[in-house]
Parts: sequence; structure tokens; C-alpha cells
Amino acid sequence: MKTTMFFDGGCPLCSREVAHYRRLDRSGRIHWVDITNQPETLLEYGIAYGAAMERLHALDEHGQVVSGVPAFVAVWRQLPGYRHLAGAVEG
Repeated sequence: MKTTMFFDGGCPLCSREVAHYRRLDRSGRIHWVDITNQPETLLEYGIAYGAAMERLHALDEHGQVVSGVPAFVAVWRQLPGYRHLAGAVEG
């Protein structure tokens, strides 16, 4: 399963960070979902819109919903240059 990152496309900081990650995702390993344009997608996974606006949420490669640091780690595991950071954070 492809890792999915839910992000706030209306947030300039979030958009800048996601643009950086997307440039690195040359092999298309991550599905990027702007929750300001597709909020209904969150409902499929039981994620409340308010919670998603407060804290990063993602689906990892196993389809598990993760949030906060584990969501970043799920994304980093898929990106060249960040895999080592994911490994360091995971222990």
C-alpha cells in the first residue's frame, strides 16, 4: 500500500514543506492529499477534520493511521535522504 500524507494546503508552512517532500518523491511512493480540497477523504479513515488540522496524519505503508511524529516517520521512510532520519527516530 502507498503511504498517504494528509496535509493542510491552506497553510503556507505546510505547503512549503510538502512541496519539498514532493520534489524528493520522484518515484511516486506517497499519495498526497490536501485536506482543504478533499476533506471527505479523512472520513474514510476515521480521522476528524479538526484533528487533522491540528496534527499531521498519514497512512503508513501498511494502511495504519498514524499521527504526529509517527506520521512524519511514515513519510520519511519513503523519501531518499530522509530514510536514515526515519531509522534514527524509530530507534
